[in-house]
Amino acid sequence: MVLPGGLARTDGTIDRTYRWKPVDGTVERALADAAHARFRPEAISKALAGALESIGGEPVSRERIDALSVPDRRFLMIELADALGLSFAWSTHACEACAKPFDFPLDLRALPVMPAGEHYPSTEIATARGRVRLRVPTGADQIRIAAIDDEGAAADLLAALCISACDDDAADVIDTLSADDFAAIEDAMEQLAPTLAWAAQAPCPDCGFGNVIAIDTAAWLVSMADGPTPDVHEIALAYGWSERDILALTRAQRLQYLALIRGDMHRN
Repeated sequence: MVLPGGLARTDGTIDRTYRWKPVDGTVERALADAAHARFRPEAISKALAGALESIGGEPVSRERIDALSVPDRRFLMIELADALGLSFAWSTHACEACAKPFDFPLDLRALPVMPAGEHYPSTEIATARGRVRLRVPTGADQIRIAAIDDEGAAADLLAALCISACDDDAADVIDTLSADDFAAIEDAMEQLAPTLAWAAQAPCPDCGFGNVIAIDTAAWLVSMADGPTPDVHEIALAYGWSERDILALTRAQRLQYLALIRGDMHRN
């Protein structure tokens, strides 16, 4: 399996490969722990650390997970949701025009994904103050700004992390860039980074207004907060198996046993 972006090797090439662990109870325990993280970027890192076996042909580590680009991390959360059978959901939204609530279906698997540009993960462009170096934001960047309540201050720090002067003597490059420079930087970033939809259009069934709804590719993680403990309890009562043996079952296997147990209970 391949990422739309990937991690840069020391020789400048990009490794896009990744591999999941079998989705068993141990993985779901890790996802439950991740669901309780205070900030979303930290939750995503914990979830991926618990579910991935390798990135770029090397064993998974928090350092490598946090080094992944934001689009790669969103892509992986969609893939993980699909493996858990949680990639499709209905949600309720209030129309921005008439305020009436309506249900909106979202299938994360249907989101278009475009691979990264030629020079990913970084490139250089010319600005009015000279050449600057750009790199795609990473999970580490998101984690660093997650605790900043002021959106403007968070955006400024993110810009400072991802934009630097090619002339190393110029440390305050952000303050010297013009509006036209930032527009050019935004265009270059769009061409550089993998593309994964951030929002979807949803027409209101009552007034027809085209609502724009933000897509949270990690929203499903909340549903994992209880972990496999209730299932382990039910299977242990029915069969007398140990917690370790039950957690070693894949999610699909565990659900099959639960279906059998509940079917027997219904018949009795």
